[in-house]
Amino acid sequence: MQKKYKYLIVAIVSVALTILSLGLLAENNHALPYYQDEGNHVVLSDKVNQLSSNKQKDEMFILAREALKKAINNDSKIKWENFEDKNLYIEKVNQPHQYYFGYTIQSTSPAVVRIRYNMLIEINKDDSRAEQKDLQVLDMKMGLE
Repeated sequence: MQKKYKYLIVAIVSVALTILSLGLLAENNHALPYYQDEGNHVVLSDKVNQLSSNKQKDEMFILAREALKKAINNDSKIKWENFEDKNLYIEKVNQPHQYYFGYTIQSTSPAVVRIRYNMLIEINKDDSRAEQKDLQVLDMKMGLE
């Protein structure tokens, strides 16, 4: 009887460790969804989230801001601390390594204004932690919301 309990305990611990390790692997996955694909795929929207974790979602907001800074030539007159992220829509487009970003930010000072940037970005590294040097903004449009 005791032998059966030992096997049961070992099985339960094994399953728990497997589930925990799979969760940690997903949390540390920084690969961009559909990176090599040529078809259109929604990666992130109000209804779709193909990212591996909330951490990767945060990394994609950082990536969007870095692309925006690069597109406006890192204008040092802009006080980025006066802007907060509001919304991000990401779609993988037909070309490999290219994504459409719909990125909305809101100023917090001196006046509250929402600005939406629509950017076509080529990312030269399959990693949501890509740096500004790995980004090429192919097209950008801006509008007030």
